[in-house]
Amino acid sequence: IAESAKWIEEKCWPSLSLVYLPHLDYDLQRHGLNFEKISGALGEIDAVVGSLILFYEQRGIKVILLSEYGITDVERPVHLNRLFREKGWISIKAELGRDAIDLGGSKAIAMADHQVAHIYILDPAIARDVRDLLESTPGVQQVLGKQDKFFAGLDHERSGDLVAVADFRSWFTYYFWEDDRKAPDYARCVDI
Repeated sequence: IAESAKWIEEKCWPSLSLVYLPHLDYDLQRHGLNFEKISGALGEIDAVVGSLILFYEQRGIKVILLSEYGITDVERPVHLNRLFREKGWISIKAELGRDAIDLGGSKAIAMADHQVAHIYILDPAIARDVRDLLESTPGVQQVLGKQDKFFAGLDHERSGDLVAVADFRSWFTYYFWEDDRKAPDYARCVDI
């Protein structure tokens, strides 16, 4: 990725480059804060970032280094879509012998990313039931409705109808399948 970023800079001279280097992301998700297990990735990313920063600075380019989030150890997965499936709110269709969500036929769906999940409610008649289920689910610390989303800066047009926030020791999965043999093929593509 870093070499591609250098190539783009040399060939196209963009006015802005955003470069994502996943070294720590995946290892921290796999191993948590076990620094013995991630020490190799730490060394690798130091070398890659150091080389990239030197490259840009030699070209007179201002470098800003940031991380999009922090990682903490968690111990409880929360499978919101499986809960929705149990309630009959998620419609499943078979694709080549595997489960797939029928988005158009579902009543509620959680788009989960670690400690935040956007909940899209496609059937307004179940909105109160969805919120009640979320608020009573272990691992869900907070459920943001319309006003709460505004104050949290999450009230944009693509935001979920509700936003669930996990507690410190929990994380949200996107899993909707009940039988691992029927998990979608992409569920095994990233080793996290």
